[in-house]
Amino acid sequence: MSLYIEVTNRIKEHFSAQWLTPSQLSVYEQLRMFLVPPFRVVNIFGKEGVGKTFLGWVLEKDGIGKYVPSPAELSGGFSTYIVDNCEHGRSFVRGLRNILQAKGIERVILLTRYPADDSVPRLELDLTPDDIQVFKANLFRIDVRLPEIKGANLWDYLRSIGGEYQ
Repeated sequence: MSLYIEVTNRIKEHFSAQWLTPSQLSVYEQLRMFLVPPFRVVNIFGKEGVGKTFLGWVLEKDGIGKYVPSPAELSGGFSTYIVDNCEHGRSFVRGLRNILQAKGIERVILLTRYPADDSVPRLELDLTPDDIQVFKANLFRIDVRLPEIKGANLWDYLRSIGGEYQ
């Protein structure tokens, strides 16, 4: 097994809401005010490697909703879904409302790289030096040491574990 996969599995075994970076925690707290009617679609957006997927995992672990890695996996059965790797275009977001109604889903939290192009609440997740330090400290607790990479995002650090960073 590659070191990258081993570390990813260790993260999944040990993470909790206490691992959220300051920016992730801010978005998590802001999100709570949109988890009530009339809001059906909420958008968390940010550049690659800011921690959107990790935040989605925490939201699922905390019972906020069911995390799915893509919109194709919206199957119903849960009242709230956290959907990763979503398109941000208006037609996608509006079409999603029909899917929610047809499948009996009350709410969806969209994780996108760019802000949703529709009138839905949007929360931007950014990455600060403090976020990187918290991230590195979390990994240090599970015996993972990360190199210094100038200008890196969180994915860059994870990719560096297996020597995959270019």
